[in-house]
Amino acid sequence: MTTSPTKPSSKLGTVLRVTSGNFMEMFDFFLFGFYATYISKAFFPAGDEFASLMLTLMTFGAGFLMRPLGAIFLGAYVDRVGRRQGLIVTLALMALGTILIACVPSYATIGYLAPFLVLVGRLLQGFSAGVELGGVSVYLAEMATPGRKGFYVSWQSASQQVAIIVAAALGYALNKFLSPDEISAWGWRIPFFIGCMIVPVLFVIRRSLQETEEFMQRKHRPDAREIFQSMIKNWGLVICGMLLVSMTTVSFYLITVYTPTFGKSVLKLTTTDSLIVTLCIGISNFFWLPVMGNLSDKIGRKPLLLTFTILTILTAYPVMVWLTNDPSFQKMLIAELWLSFLYASYNGAMVVALTEVMPVEVRTAGFSLAYSLATAIFGGFTPAIATWLIEVTHDKAAPGMWMSFAAACGLTATLILYRKAANRGVKAV
Repeated sequence: MTTSPTKPSSKLGTVLRVTSGNFMEMFDFFLFGFYATYISKAFFPAGDEFASLMLTLMTFGAGFLMRPLGAIFLGAYVDRVGRRQGLIVTLALMALGTILIACVPSYATIGYLAPFLVLVGRLLQGFSAGVELGGVSVYLAEMATPGRKGFYVSWQSASQQVAIIVAAALGYALNKFLSPDEISAWGWRIPFFIGCMIVPVLFVIRRSLQETEEFMQRKHRPDAREIFQSMIKNWGLVICGMLLVSMTTVSFYLITVYTPTFGKSVLKLTTTDSLIVTLCIGISNFFWLPVMGNLSDKIGRKPLLLTFTILTILTAYPVMVWLTNDPSFQKMLIAELWLSFLYASYNGAMVVALTEVMPVEVRTAGFSLAYSLATAIFGGFTPAIATWLIEVTHDKAAPGMWMSFAAACGLTATLILYRKAANRGVKAV
């Protein structure tokens, strides 16, 4: 099917259509993280609460191990056949994983088959998500008006915050209308079923996408072999890109997916408190991401990347210490909103910067592989690593150390990438 390039008059509608799948991706991922304690009881009964929760969080992280494979194979597919068709395929795979997790009977009903099928669902989600974010970011970068790439690309991440807000609001409603026993027995599945019902709507929306003008004007469409060869040739760039993303992916999963578990299990706050904080984080992220993306268009990406990695290194752990010394809803809200500001300010510049450093012929595959490696190695296992760090150090603020380490990786990558750009005579943005 041939499509015409996007028209300037339809920019807003195009942004909404292309980011719809991002909403679905983060909605699914956030639900699994938020309902980790209930999922652990349903599918991973280990006789020990810590062991059961760790098995669940490791399954959550396992989905990220599939992201690099999705980035390589689906990314090559998108770079070869087009942005539009690739984004439709990723949405279909993502939907299959969600349906599987929503419908699998518990361990008590089908035994070991239950955790196996949940793992399969997570792997499907991870495989599709491996290129979803990269495909969306590249699409937005290619259809952006001149001088506004940072602003347009920031809506990729902003759309994910809408999913967090919706998921947190659903969790709040369930907590109000169902008892804890009802939520544990079957209520936690309701948001997953809602996600399944949203899929057909998103599929119709995404099918109306038009191909980007930049892609259609390309004379040569590389085949899979050429794309893989280029990826190998640019392996150093991919590794630096991975380190650049590490700050984003660790901080994001720490302040969103892990927050409900951290609030309930570590700080001993109520479920309602944790949900309200998470909802506020989503709103905060949604505000700061486009603001900082727009700022990066005006002053450049590098100043923001340097400023907010350094601020994170200096403040993440002290803020967590302040919170855990005397936990309260107010202190958790303040601490998490500060971490949200750090994350969104960095990410507003980082995503568009990553699209700019990748060679155009492998832009989707290169971006997706760098991002997927970061989520597989750093971000996806952040809830499990945070839980483990607290257990072995007996320091409830230990997750702040992990976020500071990720920021140090981001700072290092920023310095290397922009130094290489200067050495090549390329004007740094």
